Amino acid sequence: MQDMYTVMIVDDEKAIRDSLPAVINFEMYGFRVCQTARNGQDALEKIRQQHPDVLLLDIRMPILDGLGLLKELSEQMKEYHPFVIMLSGYSDFEYARTAIRYGVKAYLTKPLDEDELIKELEELREELDKHHAYRANEKLLMQADVVKNMLYSEKPGMRDLMKGTFLMHCVILKDESWREQKDPYEAVRSCIEMELESEQCVFVRSRGCVLTYLVAENCLNAYQSSVSLLGRHLRHRMKSQGISCAILLDEHIFDLSANQFRSEYDSHLYELMTRVFWSEEKVVSDLKVSEQEQFLEQEKEGFEAIRAAFSQNDKEAAVHSMEALISQAVQKKLNIVMIQELNYRFFYLLQDLLQKAQNTQVSLTTFDWRESTWYMRHEEWEKAVKHQFLMAADCLTTGNVDEQGTASQILSYIKKHFKEPLLAKEVAAHFFISPVYVGRVIQQASGETFKQYVNRLKMEEAKQLLSSSDQLVYEIAEELGFKDSKYFISRFTEETGMSPAEYRRKKGN
Repeated sequence: MQDMYTVMIVDDEKAIRDSLPAVINFEMYGFRVCQTARNGQDALEKIRQQHPDVLLLDIRMPILDGLGLLKELSEQMKEYHPFVIMLSGYSDFEYARTAIRYGVKAYLTKPLDEDELIKELEELREELDKHHAYRANEKLLMQADVVKNMLYSEKPGMRDLMKGTFLMHCVILKDESWREQKDPYEAVRSCIEMELESEQCVFVRSRGCVLTYLVAENCLNAYQSSVSLLGRHLRHRMKSQGISCAILLDEHIFDLSANQFRSEYDSHLYELMTRVFWSEEKVVSDLKVSEQEQFLEQEKEGFEAIRAAFSQNDKEAAVHSMEALISQAVQKKLNIVMIQELNYRFFYLLQDLLQKAQNTQVSLTTFDWRESTWYMRHEEWEKAVKHQFLMAADCLTTGNVDEQGTASQILSYIKKHFKEPLLAKEVAAHFFISPVYVGRVIQQASGETFKQYVNRLKMEEAKQLLSSSDQLVYEIAEELGFKDSKYFISRFTEETGMSPAEYRRKKGN
């Protein structure tokens, strides 16, 4: 919505030109008188300079009358379409009919009724707001398409089209609340689109845990022109809705540079995500390029030491070398790109050693935030890498993985999250292992498949809730992660031989 629209008064009566702005408080209704003109010819030049949103236009004037002015505008300024209120001392049907042909919004006779003009201004304001929002949204959508094109092929002059915009990345974080969102992508998008108008913010793309928006700079008018305030507001709104998310704001991405846009897009995003990875920051709005050297000293020697330790069946030495590499990464606060590279090097080393040892007890996987629905920070990352390494180390040095310990951790995790739409691949990603291995651990521990085990936990909880609470059946179904209460009733009846209502009556609740 625009703060103030402009009005030009075109009338050959000086009294009208001078008195109308004094009698009616245009600003109260969202308008500002930007110019006056004594006839159509006088107005034509001023309109070319000012492009007012609204014309208060007298029909009968010397040199060039009101209808003549509209004709000239339609021929000379085809892209300019002001809203027009015609003024006339003559209640003439022919004038009104011609005026309508030019798209005139209202036809008022003199002497003007102030209340009638005010009513027209109020209606015009509402229509202008809608029109302005539509045009602004059209422009932003076009600019969003330009961004998508630049990510694959930048052509000269494309960044010039992006003036008045910046990028905002929403990064879904992994913490205790992230699992509560059945669809974290939808939750983030819903919150953003609820807080910001369509002409202020347009969705561009999503990859892994990152959702990217193009934002119009005029969106900041409500936030003291501060991207940081905008980020903090959105972060607060998301937190209040149980969404764990970091907001990254990049005001400089469209600045002209010798580098290709895709290269700068990635480097800016990785730098901002690195800040989130190493700190508690949840709103990042300024780029600070690290001056630390982005490599690990004697990294090659460290991995060779791990390989040598395993060849000598020395688990302690292998773990010590791994921890030394992790400690150095933490000390240097490596860029997230280097952290990802380190993930892969650990994974490929362990995978190679397990294959050569022909040990199939454990099947590893690597975490890649570019493909995952959530983003882990350094404490979670360090814990996950060490867990994976120790599990592989057990296999390589003793020939057996600690099945009991691993199974215990997996079962504990499932029991904590079974009410959610839990998948084996999500559990696997949490422990840096493959979904196949998760299934095998569950089978050995419970004699059931992953799906059967989770379903049994849901049914046991359903029985408990039916016998000890007054929750409605559909409420219990929702709590247990069933999207459809009919499906829950069907599954419960199949499992117990009676419907939820019958089970509740039998238990006397």
